Amino acid sequence: MFMPNIPRRKIYEKMLELEDILLDMHVLLISEENFKSHLEKFNSKFPKLKIIIIEIKVLFIFFLENTKFEEEKDFQNTLNIMIKDENKVNKELLNNKNLTKKFKETILDIQNFFNTNLNIKNIEQGKELFKILDLFNSLIPKVLEIRRDNMK
Repeated sequence: MFMPNIPRRKIYEKMLELEDILLDMHVLLISEENFKSHLEKFNSKFPKLKIIIIEIKVLFIFFLENTKFEEEKDFQNTLNIMIKDENKVNKELLNNKNLTKKFKETILDIQNFFNTNLNIKNIEQGKELFKILDLFNSLIPKVLEIRRDNMK
């Protein structure tokens, strides 16, 4: 039995995890005082945030390629293999004709941020990352609306 909706379902699950982090970021960025008092806690979640983003990107590849898995463990094994090569994942997404220019630019913005920052150091960086991630999160449902018969 094939399970074709695993990528779509998992993307929504990862979106919820991303939204939790965005809520934490929102609290962090309310004021300079909040930023200083919650920064260490947020930065402890920074590695998890990076993993969530790469997982979402891999899931998009599965979704766009209509990858089917017989079992959940097949899905997890393939996901784990692909997560290890983020450059390949980015290249595949950036070359996909079904994704909008805005979505691709946002992927690049996220990647550039993570490549240049190991964590958040000041409130301006926090605001920059929040803006990028909030846009990414708002674009995800639009990609999931793509119908199979409309894919290029």
